[in-house]
Amino acid sequence: MNTDKSALLHERASNITRRCEDLKDNEMFFMLQRNLRQAVEQSSATGPAPLVVTIIGGTGVGKSFIFSSLCATPEISPSSSSVRGYTKELFVAAAPEDRSLLPFSSDEAHYLPGLLPGAILIDTPDLDTINSNNARLARETIRVSDILIVVTTPDKRSNFAIHQNVVEWASRKRWFFVINKTDTAPDATNESLKKDLADRLQQIGFSVDPGALFAFSARQPDSDEFRRFRDLVYSPRTVVHSRILREEADLRRILHALNAEKTAERILRLQQELIDYRTTLSAQITEQHQLVVTSPAITGLAGDALRSSIYRELAGNNSLFLYPWFATISWFSPGVTAENADRAVEAALAENFRFSGCRVDERRFLEDRNLPATQPGNLPAVVPTTGNGETFMQILETAQRISEAPLMRFYIIIGNILPSLVLLSALYRAAASWISGIWLPTDFFVHAVTLIIIATLPGYLLVSKGIARMSERFVLKPSKQAINLHLLDASIAGIDKILQETSLLNSSAETQLKEMQHLLPQSSCGITARNL
Repeated sequence: MNTDKSALLHERASNITRRCEDLKDNEMFFMLQRNLRQAVEQSSATGPAPLVVTIIGGTGVGKSFIFSSLCATPEISPSSSSVRGYTKELFVAAAPEDRSLLPFSSDEAHYLPGLLPGAILIDTPDLDTINSNNARLARETIRVSDILIVVTTPDKRSNFAIHQNVVEWASRKRWFFVINKTDTAPDATNESLKKDLADRLQQIGFSVDPGALFAFSARQPDSDEFRRFRDLVYSPRTVVHSRILREEADLRRILHALNAEKTAERILRLQQELIDYRTTLSAQITEQHQLVVTSPAITGLAGDALRSSIYRELAGNNSLFLYPWFATISWFSPGVTAENADRAVEAALAENFRFSGCRVDERRFLEDRNLPATQPGNLPAVVPTTGNGETFMQILETAQRISEAPLMRFYIIIGNILPSLVLLSALYRAAASWISGIWLPTDFFVHAVTLIIIATLPGYLLVSKGIARMSERFVLKPSKQAINLHLLDASIAGIDKILQETSLLNSSAETQLKEMQHLLPQSSCGITARNL
């Protein structure tokens, strides 16, 4: 495939294989990576390639006889009606220049003159052979083939058994199906035999075209049905059709890599399992966090820190005559700061063995699923231990909210009334004396300042009482900050990326495949199946 669309598909497939690298200890991602890599490597092969047509089938169905009949040379591929698995090597009709393109040694294949330029015809050992080497040759031949001709017989028509190799490769190849030895079933017509086979093929997902099904006896090579079959095999397919067939095969290999054994569905279920477990683990962490921050020790400490923070906020606001009290408390009696409370919460969480054990649970859960359970460097704590975390922010935000609350403003206004009245009285006396030309003694001003300070005390006590009452109702809330389950998050994010890219690749490949399929007539290029 050399088109721009195909290059884009290859790039997307390569991206997925790279993303699978970190997760390849899990079997699903290993298989997805391997299958996609093989599909891309096969698709990237350059240079012209002949069209490979292969005859396959079970024992005794007459594959070799059909091959010999097509080659018009009796027994060119030896056969036997009494010896099971008689064919033990490949018989290949191919032009000399095409033989080097096949992955078979001279010991594995017997080469014959080619029937057509740019095409190779192969007869294989039986699919159901008990000989492991023969089975390997059959599987390897299926892998390199573009079109496969499956041969069966009428004695299997009660339940046309489709070999597992056919099912496995159904969606990746083009197929023709032949019912041989029809003369052994005089009670059935060719059409009824083909109908039975078509029904079975449709059950396993094939899109059946009547022109791709044949029923004949290879011992009657002059029959109309055999001539139609022979003409189909001999028909010189156009260069365009051959190219499209190979491009379609490349697309089908990619789609098979994505959908083999329902890989995408299994990965999606794994991701949902990780998400569900993360939710469960987060709930456990939140519960333990709730227990810690609502404990009497932490609650008392947080209350002290809140009062100290409120005084700081009030000292920075326009509190008039009450400012000296708030500033003095903030400067000389800081009490417990929000930072201290934050560190105390972190220390309490660290001592909570259930809370600390969540990291072990996270790692064990991932190890059970062969997903990455370690990462370089030191793992961060489950909840960040910055000394300036969410406890700190809760206290500061609450202190700011209380200091700006209407009730607190009301307390400050009430607290400033008495010293304001004292100040106004002193100013009135001073102004009246100045107008009368009488100079007041220094003691008057000292006493006035003293009275103003004393007059602020009731206001300060009122505000302090209000602060104490509001602080008593304050309880720290469990952390709303995202729980840092880094290993789970990394796996979930990695899987999500893979799912997104596989979905996009699958959609693009299917769209491109549909565009190609109408260009290939099934009657001459074979039928195929949806992804099984």
